[in-house]
Amino acid sequence: MLLKHYGGIPLVGDTVFSLTDKIPGTRNTYAECVQYITSECDAVAATLPFTRLREDYGRASGGAALALKARVLLFAASPQFNGGNIEPGNPVTGYTDFSADRWKLARDAAAAVMTTQAYALYEDNATARGYGFYKVFTLRVNSEYILARMQGRNIELEKAWQPPSRNGAVGAFPYQEFVDAFGMANGLPITDPASGYNAAQPYTNRDPRLAHSVIRDQSLLIQNNGLQQAVNIYLGPDGRGVSQDAVRAGTPTGYYTRKMLDDNISANNIHGSDRCFPLMRYAEVLLNYAEAANEFDGPVKEVYDAVALVRKRAGLMPYELPANLTQTQMRAAIQAERRVELGFEGHRFWDVRRWKIAAETENKQMTGMEVRRNGANVTYTIFPVRKHNFRPAMYLWAIPQSETAKSPELKQNPSW
Repeated sequence: MLLKHYGGIPLVGDTVFSLTDKIPGTRNTYAECVQYITSECDAVAATLPFTRLREDYGRASGGAALALKARVLLFAASPQFNGGNIEPGNPVTGYTDFSADRWKLARDAAAAVMTTQAYALYEDNATARGYGFYKVFTLRVNSEYILARMQGRNIELEKAWQPPSRNGAVGAFPYQEFVDAFGMANGLPITDPASGYNAAQPYTNRDPRLAHSVIRDQSLLIQNNGLQQAVNIYLGPDGRGVSQDAVRAGTPTGYYTRKMLDDNISANNIHGSDRCFPLMRYAEVLLNYAEAANEFDGPVKEVYDAVALVRKRAGLMPYELPANLTQTQMRAAIQAERRVELGFEGHRFWDVRRWKIAAETENKQMTGMEVRRNGANVTYTIFPVRKHNFRPAMYLWAIPQSETAKSPELKQNPSW
């Protein structure tokens, strides 16, 4: 976490300092930090059980160590650090050269997790298309979680994300840009003329993950009476919200977050979910592998196969990507897949930085959706919500002044 926030950090290894010892403040190079973390992961993986069972379930495992190694190497191979150093020649902010072999290391590290067959996507397309994508997040024990923040029965996400009518604290409001990132149930993006997308019915026949990730107008959500009732986010003919959940009343964007919520639990009820928050899950490993393999080998069959597993579990039909994609097209497909599959799990913020596309994705006017209803007449209008700004210095965080003031050895990041 420190490495992806700040770049190279001071490494102290297993040294234990006393009160009077001088603690070194010189930052190690990015390469040294990557080597240290991955070597520690290798040592741990060789010592701990690969998976945890019964009363030990949830503890750190050898599998978690290898999955973490794969994630670290993916960052190390990515443009922000591998040839795209924000301060060329500074070994603390990234590698000072580009090496395609770093993609190979990331590919092989993800493959090392996959070939054990210890983990698998939780799939259920029989109950409903994409039902497994919803259900896995409500299960304390499942085949997909590699490491999770364990906890007892809880309603913490319901309290954070459900709308005011359910006594949610309304802590996250998806933008229209996130909603538009979800394609259609036929696997095509909504911008594809062949997708069948209809702006007058924007939520019809969409990727099933959308309904499990975002609460929109008329989404059915449980109340404390145990009934599934529609969330009324729309405005009436007079332009006024019809409920406390309405756009510009309960939500500034016209949406609430649904990802990882339990359909049987409301924030204003006493019952809890068995949910634990995923820190690493197998879907990420598959997408890590696909990205690294595509960058090193190109869009080979193994890349298609890894992405297909994720899209198949999502309930897309057909779930296969188009044949004969170029490396650039496959890169875009993988990036799009990560955005919707891993949404609200702490990946997107870092992905756009390591890909060095944050100046495009984060420096823009963000929008929301206003829905108006007058009997059977329904209109959808996209409106501006907030302008986001990004500058190159933001690729790495500033080291707090309270820390740099402790030692002249601790050098600040560029442009801060």
